[in-house]
Amino acid sequence: MTATATYTFTATSSFTATSSATNTNTTIPGVTSTDTLTATTTPTVTATPSPTSSATSTDTANSGSTSTYTTTSTATATSTATTASCTASTLQTLYNFNSSLDCWAIDSGSTAKALSLDISSAHTYSGAGAMHSVISATSATSAQYNLVYASSQDFTNKGISVWIYVDSTMVGSSVQLYSLSGSAGTWGSGGWTNFTSSNVGTWVQASYTVNTTQVTQIGVQFYNLTASTFGNVYMDNLKIADACSASSVITDYTFDSSTQCWHVDSNSAAIITDLGISSTQTHTGTGAMYANITEGSTSSTAQLDLSYSPFQSLTGMTYSVWVYVPASFIGGSA
Repeated sequence: MTATATYTFTATSSFTATSSATNTNTTIPGVTSTDTLTATTTPTVTATPSPTSSATSTDTANSGSTSTYTTTSTATATSTATTASCTASTLQTLYNFNSSLDCWAIDSGSTAKALSLDISSAHTYSGAGAMHSVISATSATSAQYNLVYASSQDFTNKGISVWIYVDSTMVGSSVQLYSLSGSAGTWGSGGWTNFTSSNVGTWVQASYTVNTTQVTQIGVQFYNLTASTFGNVYMDNLKIADACSASSVITDYTFDSSTQCWHVDSNSAAIITDLGISSTQTHTGTGAMYANITEGSTSSTAQLDLSYSPFQSLTGMTYSVWVYVPASFIGGSA
């Protein structure tokens, strides 16, 4: 890929801050954590970003076909961002990002890769705005954006979904939704959604069935970023809702991009700590639904459900599923 990009920011900033520095640590699976100093500030930043990026690349797919595409994206938007540190006091069910970040912020361990966070009208999934960030070409491998709760929230049988749009320069990177819960900050995530030449420059949905209590933080994590990865990312229409119910009978669940309303049974929340989509092991297609079953749990049953609303008739129908488990499951059954 040959890519050129210029980013011009004209900004006038005034900061009035009082800080009490404490040593914090942000844990990201697979990424070496770094101790940083965090200060409570009340800054107000007004910026006019004019990012322009153009990329020409030739991709050779596994099938042997060769496709050449040229993408030039110019996004000019006037945005006003207030990056004051704050915490969410309640469980808000919709973040439309039309005019406010609503306490969403760049994670303290991601400031090397994420240059900015604001509201932009350049690309929106719905409404007047979207949460926008510029990913910089540095050696950092991840960029993480979070929402911290003032007190823990109950996410039992709840899921998170968000629509994401990235520049063509983000090909090869991935994104997932995550949560931290309990006093130990237990990590949970929805599995990776990969950005390829076929879905960059379009809106892609990521989802995660949380289904746990005492959630202290939720967030969006971009990963597999290289030293040359740069571009714009947009996040919009982030929803927190009860695990969905199927409104009709679907005869083929491919699990290529979502769990399609399958969720962890409420009695299995202690043993199944994560449910999402993965491309690590697939029978057909590009994805499979995976469940992370906790080692050492006292529960002997892990159950996944699909609920119908309204009720559906399955008279005379049968269903089958392909299952892949590690060797440690010898002796178990499905």
